[in-house]
Amino acid sequence: MSASKYTIFISIAGVAIALILGTAAGIPAGYYGGLADRGIMLLNNSIMCFPGILLALVAVAVFGASVTNVIWALGLVFAPTFARVCRVGTMEIKELDYITHARVMGVRPGRIMTLHIFPNLIPQLLPATVIGLANMTLFESGMSYLGLGVQPPDASFGKMLADAQAYIRVAPWLIIFPALMLVFYILGLYFISEGLRVSLSKGGK
Repeated sequence: MSASKYTIFISIAGVAIALILGTAAGIPAGYYGGLADRGIMLLNNSIMCFPGILLALVAVAVFGASVTNVIWALGLVFAPTFARVCRVGTMEIKELDYITHARVMGVRPGRIMTLHIFPNLIPQLLPATVIGLANMTLFESGMSYLGLGVQPPDASFGKMLADAQAYIRVAPWLIIFPALMLVFYILGLYFISEGLRVSLSKGGK
């Protein structure tokens, strides 16, 4: 229970940072296009061309292993994923008639992006957010397993798996139960994401 507290908190906080940064970059890129789009997507693709776990490990190794640094590292690594989702969705939504009418009426771009485009991106962002929670949990567990995540005396699933390796023959339950909890949690998030995707796609039809 103590390990799940830290694991869930880190994944939720990391997704919140990634969602804010990705939305702030992706919506303007899709709305304005041109040089702004190319510049933002160049930075986005530069981050995405490297393995996410490697970037997160390097960042934590440089700035120190702590919960705060892990959260920021994961948030920055996952932000390009949300930026891509927001960019593609914005490019589709900005061509709709009501957006054109808003422009003709003189509504400012900031208001259009905030009040008209972002709410319509939520059906696309919800499944991506849940998948992000699952992937961040995997990343955090891997980092804690390597000793670059949650530090003692705090606990996390990855740290518990690393500590239990030495006792796997004499006390296998020390590694079995954290592993099962990690698997069930991640599978549950994937099932929720798939359910959201199916239900939202049916609602759209």
